[in-house]
Amino acid sequence: MTAMCKSAPKLKVIVLPLVIASAIAALLNSAEAQIAVYDGFNYTAGTSIAGQSGGDSTGWGAAWASSTAGSKIATNTASGLTYGGLTTDGGALQVGTPQIASGSGSAGGTTATAQRLLPDTLGNLAAANGGVLWLSFLIYNPTYPTTTYYRQSNLGFFSGATGVNANGTERADLGLDNGSATVGINFSAWGGTVTAAAPNQSTVSVFSPDVQFVLMELLVDNTTAVDTYYTWVNTAPSTFANNANTPIISSAAVTNSGVDLSSVNALRFQAGNANANGTNAFFTVDEIRLGDSFADVTPTPEPSTTALAAMGGAALLALIRRRK
Repeated sequence: MTAMCKSAPKLKVIVLPLVIASAIAALLNSAEAQIAVYDGFNYTAGTSIAGQSGGDSTGWGAAWASSTAGSKIATNTASGLTYGGLTTDGGALQVGTPQIASGSGSAGGTTATAQRLLPDTLGNLAAANGGVLWLSFLIYNPTYPTTTYYRQSNLGFFSGATGVNANGTERADLGLDNGSATVGINFSAWGGTVTAAAPNQSTVSVFSPDVQFVLMELLVDNTTAVDTYYTWVNTAPSTFANNANTPIISSAAVTNSGVDLSSVNALRFQAGNANANGTNAFFTVDEIRLGDSFADVTPTPEPSTTALAAMGGAALLALIRRRK
């Protein structure tokens, strides 16, 4: 009996480090656990996005596809976009061509598109999370003088896409609609019962000297009924990575409650071509995330593996010293 009592503390010394190691591993793996798709566009600089699938991207159903020439869609040669304390990686995606004269015969006569398949439909992905998904991305839309209106620059939600090229049926959009005398240059939402000719508009301009953060909550019921998506622009970075800070619906900058998103299986960034009605669009996007919660799509840097290991080691040493 005495021998058994003396051996028990040794067992504790062995087991507790294992518990600490398991806790560290769980912490390291928790950050990406609920991310459905991610891309930081960490690809070879200056190359077309078409066919790209490596880098740091994860979760997608196929490589990026495009229906236009690579010169109009290329990964940025500079570092990626950043916003507050958001976790980011190198590289960014440029869509469209820089400023040109308007007119369909000019260098911007072709609409630039970059599209990628999701791993499943939004309906099925949302069904696994109580009918809710969150999406975020960074965007930089430079302002330049124009004597005509600006063309469309937006994120589109498409159904029936195959991944061969930028195809499918457009269901909904978020971004800059085609500018006109009645449609301004603010972030807008359209699709379904909300037409592009009269989109729901926010009070936030898509043009800014700074990178902007776009956050969306998608309520998708996985039926043919209409769904709703809410959008916030430039959420405070201090609220990131904490679901206790999930923004309330009433604070959304723009909303669309008239579109069926359940069959959507692809996301597309689009920069409209120059024509007689407007100057071509050109913008940069980065850090696109689709996940189950606000915290999933607003990650901030976690403690490094080395730091966590040091924490575990310190705990173990403290335990041994205490035992001695």
